[in-house]
Amino acid sequence: MKTNVRETNGISIIEPVSRLMGPATSELRATVLSCVNASSAPSILFDLRRVRRVDSGGLGVLLSTYGVVISKSGKTGVVNVGKIKNLHIQGCLLNCFDHFETENVAIQAFLREPVFASKVT
Repeated sequence: MKTNVRETNGISIIEPVSRLMGPATSELRATVLSCVNASSAPSILFDLRRVRRVDSGGLGVLLSTYGVVISKSGKTGVVNVGKIKNLHIQGCLLNCFDHFETENVAIQAFLREPVFASKVT
């Protein structure tokens, strides 16, 4: 699996390409950890526009990223969750992550919002 990573205004934008299933989840975990470890308060945005399928392992990588980022007083979010076919996975992501309609909206929100130690639901 290919994962594109770029940085905009101090926000790491991680864009997995293909399915988040099987061995691809290990590759994504390694990519995410390098981004998270590069900052004391990381800002991670997942752009899921090229992801169609996510299994429990892929969901686990995304949710564990959320936990690590929040524990480091960082911010995390997702865009383009609607492209994922599994409604259960969509629901889990929408309930846990801040979600945005577009990448530009997400970046603006990340830059405006203060960093919180945990998300209140």
